[in-house]
Amino acid sequence: MTSSDSIAGTAVASGPASAPTAAARTETTLAWAWAGFRVGAAIALLATVATTVPHGAQVAPETVLTLVAVADCALLSAVCLRQGRIPPAWAAFDLVCVIAVVTLSTWPAVLPGPAGQSYLYDFTVIAAPTIGLPAWRPLVTMTGGAGLAFVDFSPSLHPGSSYPRWNALPDAVTIVGVAALAAVLARLLRDSAAALDRNRRAAVERASLLARQRERLRQQADLGTYLLTTVEVLVADDALRDPAITERLRAEAAELRSLIAAEQAPHGAGLLAELHSLVLEKAATGLHVDFVDSADGAPGGDAATLADALAPAAADALVAAAREALTNVRKHSGTDRAELILAVADGGVLLTIADRGRGYDASAIAEGFGQSRSLRQRITGVGGRVEIESAPGSGTQVRLWVPSSDKEGATP
Repeated sequence: MTSSDSIAGTAVASGPASAPTAAARTETTLAWAWAGFRVGAAIALLATVATTVPHGAQVAPETVLTLVAVADCALLSAVCLRQGRIPPAWAAFDLVCVIAVVTLSTWPAVLPGPAGQSYLYDFTVIAAPTIGLPAWRPLVTMTGGAGLAFVDFSPSLHPGSSYPRWNALPDAVTIVGVAALAAVLARLLRDSAAALDRNRRAAVERASLLARQRERLRQQADLGTYLLTTVEVLVADDALRDPAITERLRAEAAELRSLIAAEQAPHGAGLLAELHSLVLEKAATGLHVDFVDSADGAPGGDAATLADALAPAAADALVAAAREALTNVRKHSGTDRAELILAVADGGVLLTIADRGRGYDASAIAEGFGQSRSLRQRITGVGGRVEIESAPGSGTQVRLWVPSSDKEGATP
């Protein structure tokens, strides 16, 4: 990779990556939700205490328990907001603290008087969602919710309790249900954020890859232009004494110029027009190509219909692959003549490039080697296929088939 490639890739990747991730923003949102629930629970607790004045021996323990619960809410809310997330260790400490406070509020030994519903019930219900918000296992959420629900339900088990079980049971189930619902919503938010981050990373990697490919294409174009200039200077200045080498360089210069022109030419001119242009292009390099349009006049397969039925991407791939095949004929076949045969076949377009040159032993060449590999990549990329037949002394046939736009994915 060149330095320019590295700069291009870094420029693309550094932008989105420098922003906070969706996962981090989700954790911050859940931390604010945790603090919001706890502030609401603390306000509800203070309102309950203000409207139900304790008597006698209940004043001191109830005041202490209320202060502990409010201080716990304030401390944990500050920690969550400062860190921008809910630390599991702090959340576990908070859960133990809340269960302990609610348990003590139901003991007659702590708050003298008959057993009954804890004055912390409203606080407990509002605080219950915070059990499901931390990033811990569902088992922890269910255990914490069940523990808090049990200590709220336990006063109904005492003889003579003023908290009937028919009322205590739904209250306890409410606490578990609220905690479980909060856990499900938090899990969905985290999963969605993780998926968004994965998609963002994939998009950044794709953009970086495209930037590198774009830079390589630019460098290849510059290299082709530079090489063409060098070859043409050598030919024009008669720097080489061997006329055969000079003539070969002249032919290579013409071939290189035609390739550069083809890459810079606008696409979409039509399949037949591009094939005729290709024939003229190869004639300039000394290769005479006989173009045979066997589709012309065929039932349902005239030339105009054929050109219209082919998708632009398939037409471009077909012309580019034919150009490579004809270049191969010019360089390696030992003949200066070739045939280009266009036909409609099996719901697609079949283009055959044939020569009567020296040929080669196809079995001695690995599949996908050299130009064969390039041809296959172009054609298979648009859903087509390539067949190459050759034998020593019998010439070579390259058959390129691509599906028409209304029969994408058909096979010959």
